[in-house]
Amino acid sequence: MRFPDSSGAYTGPSQVAPADIIALDLDEAVLRWPIRLLEQQGPEEEPRFRAMRVRILQGSLAQFDSRLRGLDAIVAAEVIEHLDEATLEAFGRVVLGRYRPNKLLVTTPNYAFNCNFPGADTRQGFYKDVTGRTDRWFRHDDHRFEFTPSEFSAWCDALAAREGYDVEVGGIG
Repeated sequence: MRFPDSSGAYTGPSQVAPADIIALDLDEAVLRWPIRLLEQQGPEEEPRFRAMRVRILQGSLAQFDSRLRGLDAIVAAEVIEHLDEATLEAFGRVVLGRYRPNKLLVTTPNYAFNCNFPGADTRQGFYKDVTGRTDRWFRHDDHRFEFTPSEFSAWCDALAAREGYDVEVGGIG
């Protein structure tokens, strides 16, 4: 919420402050960093008008977990490209079909943008598709795929249609 500016006029809310944030990862070792970060911050680190609870959980978005029921929004940032086909299919069914959030934000690398990275012409720092489905070279050795913009749009459209959602796709690179 914004406070009145110097003219005294109320300028309206600038953002919505979440009340509950849940971080989820399969890898227990990955979860150690955010846990340490939270332990270092005191409860008064940043004053808030409404309390916020942060929970860090080990688990998978491809398997239903009752602790994730009732969420307004789910963010899967740089997650889906690490999933095999069966897990990616389960991700859509569970996240949209069972949790039914109001919003789902998915970020994933844009394969078409890879040519802009240093070493792309020689494939230095890139990794051959380990699945063997394509002859593509990816940004990370654990990526199971990297979508082009049209492939990502098609995946989003199919998932949204199957689960009864509207979709908006954008890109930054």
